[in-house]
Amino acid sequence: MAMLTFPGADRHVTEYNDYSANNPMHHGRHSRVAAVIVRIVCAVGPDCRSFTVHSELLDLQVFDRFGLQPRRSTPVPGGLSEAYVWHVADVSGRDFALKAWRPVSSAQLQHRRTVRRWMRDASGCGLNFVPRPLQAGGSDLSGESLILQPGHYAWQSETWCAGASLTGQPAPIQRAAAATALQQLHATGREFALRHSSSALKLNQSPSPAILRRAVLVDELLQGDLQRLLVLARSLGEAGTSAICFLQLLQKWLPWLQQGLQPWRSRSLNLQPVLRDVRTENLLFHQGQISGIIDWDAADVDHPCLDAARLLRSWYWDDNQALTDAAEHWAAQWQLSSDSRQLLSVFDAAAVLLNPVIWLRRLADDPAVFSRLPGARDRFEHLVKSAELWQSVFPRR
Repeated sequence: MAMLTFPGADRHVTEYNDYSANNPMHHGRHSRVAAVIVRIVCAVGPDCRSFTVHSELLDLQVFDRFGLQPRRSTPVPGGLSEAYVWHVADVSGRDFALKAWRPVSSAQLQHRRTVRRWMRDASGCGLNFVPRPLQAGGSDLSGESLILQPGHYAWQSETWCAGASLTGQPAPIQRAAAATALQQLHATGREFALRHSSSALKLNQSPSPAILRRAVLVDELLQGDLQRLLVLARSLGEAGTSAICFLQLLQKWLPWLQQGLQPWRSRSLNLQPVLRDVRTENLLFHQGQISGIIDWDAADVDHPCLDAARLLRSWYWDDNQALTDAAEHWAAQWQLSSDSRQLLSVFDAAAVLLNPVIWLRRLADDPAVFSRLPGARDRFEHLVKSAELWQSVFPRR
């Protein structure tokens, strides 16, 4: 078995060629598929994280298993999830996304399979902005739309969504289009949950999992975690300056936040499948309309207002008046009750004021995370700035 790693890509391509020449099973189309994979990995370049591909039969047939015959494959940024993503132009003239990621548990794999079944149902309901997962062919169908390398990577592929994410605030027509698209998507989530009541994505009446997680986090911060994070931030020297300022600000907000979350900890809500992490970079537009809603990795059961709160804040994080105006329009379009408006506001406050804590905890567990993940520090600084500027979505008049 040959192992292809970085850096030193040229040497490893030669190593693969030597290996392939002495293994008849890799001749023909499988050899071409493997060569494409090698070229894709090599194209990532030496500045990216180390990436290892084992040239076993499963690896050599990744494209084959998804029914792809790539003409060109281009690596694209995978965000902060430490996944690898490629834009694949197929000989059929269609474009696809190919993604490799490292599962942390069998439960995560099973959940991802369920989410991808929802994606397949949603795209089959006429929602052209939903990527359609490709099914893996071959003798091993246990992963359905996932190809799993035990102990290594899971591979998935879906149709490529054209368009581009917004670089600034949306125009009113774009905001309205997004509200409509999310309503349609949530409707398919409810339908999926009704048809698959035994799956992890099912309808439920209980407190919001997002609120429960944030409420527990607030409790832990008040019970000593805040001080531990301050010690961590001070150990970072100049790099920890913004973290210290944020934690001092958060200390003032924590009692208020705990009080605001408390009534929702025991309040049952109508929960359903939602995206949970829909941000401006995950929405693609073309000619004023939604052309793609991508990155479903965080999808799970919660309240639809969670998606609205996350998206609105990502659009208007530094413009509180524009955020309030947009939220009012959104609430009118979704016909939100006063309770739902309050819930949206609580989702927003709990996320914006606590998001930097998630990164600081991650930094405490993994001191190299900022240096290992390009853009991680910038993301943290952005979240800190957003927390410093935070005001309620629906301020009291």
